Amino acid sequence: MIALYTVILLLLGVVAFVVRLRAKTLERKFSRLALTVTQLAGQAPHRSGNSGRAEACLAAKHQFELGQLIQKRDRFEGKYFRWQHTAEKFSKWVKAVRAWKGRKLPYTFAVIDVSVLLYLVDHFGLGRVDLTSLADTISKLLTR
Repeated sequence: MIALYTVILLLLGVVAFVVRLRAKTLERKFSRLALTVTQLAGQAPHRSGNSGRAEACLAAKHQFELGQLIQKRDRFEGKYFRWQHTAEKFSKWVKAVRAWKGRKLPYTFAVIDVSVLLYLVDHFGLGRVDLTSLADTISKLLTR
């Protein structure tokens, strides 16, 4: 049963690692995208010629691109926070399973062992005892 516990712990650890890796990847992408949005928002719209006014089409294009990048950044932010939350939950599960080893594991697996043993005894018919004949035998031995 310790092998089963080890396999469960290993699988949980691998899943937690993959989820943490995905969260870190999304964090890097989100950081790069947030930096791009900040840089684009800080740029002044292109001004042509000697006039102090921005060209309307270029200003509209600038705002449109900025809006698209902000929407993309918000989507990545949502994904990142969901994966980060999932990674934290899996880490808590792995810690809980590891903490289970010394306290509840021997008792739990002992119950499982006894249950499997009783099932096998019942399945193979080893537990079929005629209780009436057993009671008669005991009563005969006691009455002598």
